[in-house]
Amino acid sequence: FLGERLLWYMLHEETRDLMIPERRSLQGEMTLVMGSAIHGIMQTQFKMMGLCKCDCTPGGTHTCGDIEVEYRNDEFNVRGRVDFNVRHPDGNRYLVELKTMNVYSFAKYNEISYEHDVQMSFEEDCLGRSEGVLLIAQSGWPYDLREFHHTRNDKILSEQYQKFDRVLTAIQLDTPPKHCCQFGSPTMTTCPARNVCWLAKEK
Repeated sequence: FLGERLLWYMLHEETRDLMIPERRSLQGEMTLVMGSAIHGIMQTQFKMMGLCKCDCTPGGTHTCGDIEVEYRNDEFNVRGRVDFNVRHPDGNRYLVELKTMNVYSFAKYNEISYEHDVQMSFEEDCLGRSEGVLLIAQSGWPYDLREFHHTRNDKILSEQYQKFDRVLTAIQLDTPPKHCCQFGSPTMTTCPARNVCWLAKEK
């Protein structure tokens, strides 16, 4: 997950516009398009099943509260959108985060990853929920679905909010935290802040 020094560069007003965007590839573009297509299919299916109600303009920002629901915590600069806020037949509302995976990754995914645990805990915390559902969609034949129940991880939330607090304090002091990767490591060579961090010392 994002190191404190990288967060510092991403949030600091003097360096946040100097981040290097991820290099785009044909494979990456195809993955993005496939993911977007599956999300659109699932949105249609959820509406047909009555799990979501939405009359929003196609292609526009959702304001229905059932699809692409915005969440935010301004204190720690946390914001995003959860895919669904479903109307379950049991009378309750459940947050559902949809992820797409290729056949190989889907076969190996047997428990909620740390990254997904963090993301869903943020979503649930910001929207005042204690649980949700992670739905994994296989992006190739036979297009299976796998469902995981998620309980908000307050330990992870505490760790992440403390990290954000340290980073914001460091920004106020204009002092970057210690390096979060080794010089010359694969992490450094792909880090969006590399030119203002390790490589800045080379110039």
